Amino acid sequence: MSDDTEYWTTNETAAYLRRPPGTLRQWRHRRKGPPSFKQMGLVQYNRAEVIRWQKEQEAAEEERRAS
Repeated sequence: MSDDTEYWTTNETAAYLRRPPGTLRQWRHRRKGPPSFKQMGLVQYNRAEVIRWQKEQEAAEEERRAS
């Protein structure tokens, strides 16, 4: 059984979202932003979950604009 899940570091996720890594750290502390977890002390982000989260943010923004 193969697990093709791709995981990103904080820096990789920050680069994808075009945000400073410190912003992701703040979001994690405040329980905002894309879901993350620690594995052996390293914060990781599931690539698919980051993309899903970003699409949710886009949809919420479109909804706010339509209101």
